[in-house]
Amino acid sequence: MLNQEAPSSNRALLFHPITILIGYRSPASLPSFTGDATLLLSTQGWLIVRPTQGREVLIAGVANAASSASMLDLDNFVLFDSSSGIIWQSFDFPTDTILPGQPLVVNSKLVSDVSETNHTSGKFQIIMQPDGNLVQYPVGAVGVGFSYWSSETNHVGYGASLNLDSEGLLYLQNATGFNITRLNNKVAASGKPIYRATIDADGIFRLYSHSSNRSDNWFIEWSSSDNKCDPIGLCGENSYCVSMEGEPVCHCPLRFVYIDEEHKDLGCRTNYSLVACTGRNDQTFNFSKLVDFSWKDDDTYLDVSSRTEYDCRSECFRDCNCEAALYNNQSCKMLKLPLRFGRRDTSSQTITLLKTGGELAGPGTGKRKLRIDILITSLALAYSTLVVLVVAAIGVLKYRSRVREYNRILCLVNNRVLEDVALKSFTFEELKDATNDFVDEIGKGAYGRVFRGVISVAGGERMVAIKSKKNGSRRRKRIQE
Repeated sequence: MLNQEAPSSNRALLFHPITILIGYRSPASLPSFTGDATLLLSTQGWLIVRPTQGREVLIAGVANAASSASMLDLDNFVLFDSSSGIIWQSFDFPTDTILPGQPLVVNSKLVSDVSETNHTSGKFQIIMQPDGNLVQYPVGAVGVGFSYWSSETNHVGYGASLNLDSEGLLYLQNATGFNITRLNNKVAASGKPIYRATIDADGIFRLYSHSSNRSDNWFIEWSSSDNKCDPIGLCGENSYCVSMEGEPVCHCPLRFVYIDEEHKDLGCRTNYSLVACTGRNDQTFNFSKLVDFSWKDDDTYLDVSSRTEYDCRSECFRDCNCEAALYNNQSCKMLKLPLRFGRRDTSSQTITLLKTGGELAGPGTGKRKLRIDILITSLALAYSTLVVLVVAAIGVLKYRSRVREYNRILCLVNNRVLEDVALKSFTFEELKDATNDFVDEIGKGAYGRVFRGVISVAGGERMVAIKSKKNGSRRRKRIQE
C-alpha cells in the first residue's frame, strides 16, 4: 500500500510521493494516485499500480519477467529476475528528485511538479548537459539565453554527473570519478537525517534534510537561488514577476488583465484591440512603458538602430506588425505578442514599449473598428443634437400656446369693442325686464327719469342706466352705461 503506516526505517519517510519512491510520474491525462492505491508485482512480472477505482497503471514492463522486488538500503526500488539480477530500478527514472546514491547522469533531467498537490510535469527542469554543465531552464525553452541558473562547469567535458551523498553533500563528478565542484557546504546535522535534492514547483533546485523524528518538517539546506522570481517562465504570457516580501507575484502591464484571477501565474491578455494600419493617424495608437524589465527577446522579428526611445517608439508605430518594442542602448527590438518570460531586471536598463489600441476589445470585434475618440465625438454630437431638438420643440409649443392665448384675448377685446361701439335696439319688454318694471329709480332730470338696470351681454351681465322720456302715451327709453 502506498499510504500504509511507515515502518521504523528512515526511508519510510519517502513513501508518500510515488514519484520519489519508484521514480514514476503519472501522465497528465491520468488522475493522481490516492492514498489507498496498491503497488503490486503482477504474475507476468510487471510492476503495476492498482487504484481502488479506475484501471491499473503499468509502471515497469520489462522484457524478462521480474520474479521479485525490493527496496534497497539506498532507497532504490529494484526488480530482480529469477537469477537475482537487477532488470529495472527506480534510480534510472528520476522525476523531480534525486536521493543519496542516485546520480543524475549526462543528458538526464529532473522536471518540477505542477504544484505541491499536482505531481504531473510542471514548468521547470534541470539538465545534466553533455558539456558538464548543470543548467536550469523553463520546459520547452532549452538553449542559450534561456537558462536561469547553472553550475558554470561547462569546461569539464562529457560524462559529468550530479551526485548527492549520505552526508547531504551535492557535488559534480567527471567521467573519471574526480569531484569537479561542490554546490553546497557540508551539512552539520545531528542524528541520522535523510536528504533529497528536488526541483520544486516554483523552479528552484533545493537540498532538503529531514531528521529521524517523523513529526519534523523538511528543512532547506541549500537552494540554487534566493530570489523566487529568478526562474524564467514562472509567470505566464504577457506578465512579469515581482518579488514582494520575498514571495513572487505575477503582474499584468497597463491595459492587460489576468487570464484567470484565481491563477495569476497563467498570464495576462490584452483588454484592447489594435485597429488596422490603413487610414490611421497619430491618435490611433497609444504606448505604455515599463522600465527595467526583461523578456524573451528571441521572439524579436526585427532589430533596428534607434538613437532615442522616441525613435524606437516611432519605428514601432509605423510597423503594422509591431505590438511591442524593447529599447536598450540605441537598439530597438520589435516583437509581436505574446511576450514571454517577463521579470524585473534592474541591471538590464531595458525600456519596454507596449503598443495599445484606442478602443476596447469585445466579442465579435472586427478588424476595422471606429476609434474610441470618434465614437465619443459622435455620441457628443448626437447628444447635442437631441438637446437642440428638445429645446426647439419646447419653444414651438410655447410659441403656439402664446399665439392661442393672444387670439383668445384678441377675440375677447374685439367682442368688447363691438359691444362698446355698436348700437343695439331693445324692446320695451326687454327694458322692463332689465329694470324690474322700472322700480329702481336713481335720478330725474329735464330729460326724464333714470332707472338702474342689468342687461345680458356676451361673456356676462352689465349694469346700465336707462333714461325714460314721455312721448304721448308711451315712454321712450334710452340706455346709458
